[in-house]
Amino acid sequence: MNAFDFPPEFHTRDIATNGTSIYVRSGGTGPAVILLHGYAETGDMWAPMAVDLARDHTVVVPDLRGMGLSSKPAGGFDKKTQAGDVAGLLDELKIDRADLVTHDIGNMVGYAFAAQYPDRITRFVLIDAPLPGIGPYAVAHIMLLIGRYSRPTLDSWTRPTYARLRGRRRIADRAIHREFRRYGAYAGLAFWLHVTRSWVDEAAARP
Repeated sequence: MNAFDFPPEFHTRDIATNGTSIYVRSGGTGPAVILLHGYAETGDMWAPMAVDLARDHTVVVPDLRGMGLSSKPAGGFDKKTQAGDVAGLLDELKIDRADLVTHDIGNMVGYAFAAQYPDRITRFVLIDAPLPGIGPYAVAHIMLLIGRYSRPTLDSWTRPTYARLRGRRRIADRAIHREFRRYGAYAGLAFWLHVTRSWVDEAAARP
């Protein structure tokens, strides 16, 4: 088996749903996880990860509508419709809830799915692409969906941005946590809206 082959115990099938046919690979046992690929890719990109995940997860890997071995209808490529494709294939596979891992344009499909079917998502991981046209409040909604309201997300962008807004070169993580502790269960949300407030100011300044 080479690096981009799925394990032999994986099954493939075409699932008719939402006015199209979605090609899907599935295998493994345990809590379900859905892997959505990016633009100009197919579900084959996930093969190396699927090998690891299948040890303790039920792994579901579709080709998005119009890509790979899925059918290529004339329309239905808006992300709301493609989210319906995902819901339909989960219904057919008798999966009520799942972790969701998405890449590139799959992030947009995943976001639409999470927004329409929040009760069907246990965790949501987005990889390698922003969501075009969204501001801090839409990102805050994603934070709610993935349970990140309560703790500041500190990374290579938020740390220096917060320090710059405070007129400092650097601020220790513990100081940031201490500063936003007063927001309790909404500390992460408060921190995010603080570091992105310039997005709102810039948008308001446009003619």
